[in-house]
Amino acid sequence: MCQDIAESLDEGKSIVAITIDFSKAFNVVSHDRLFTKMVAWGVDWRVVVWVRELVVGRTERVSVGGQLSEEVKVNSGVPQGSGLGPLPFLVYGNDIWRNIDPSRSILAGD
Repeated sequence: MCQDIAESLDEGKSIVAITIDFSKAFNVVSHDRLFTKMVAWGVDWRVVVWVRELVVGRTERVSVGGQLSEEVKVNSGVPQGSGLGPLPFLVYGNDIWRNIDPSRSILAGD
């Protein structure tokens, strides 16, 4: 794709780019949808239970100026800052490509 873009620019063609910001994506993962996807894909029930234990029932709080806030139950999202936190997110977003129609690509319409 980068090569196609570079060649189009060399030929003086216009380029339109759409970017997706995943910076807050870890926070919006629906737990129910995550588990539904895992079951639909045939993931072993023990793994589903393990991931459920990882993400459900978590609490968060912040520290500002040395003062800790009250704990708040987290109803969505996956843990960040751990080695395993990205795995549920990857499972959740693994089928995002199904919503992309390559025939509508600007590069496909040369």
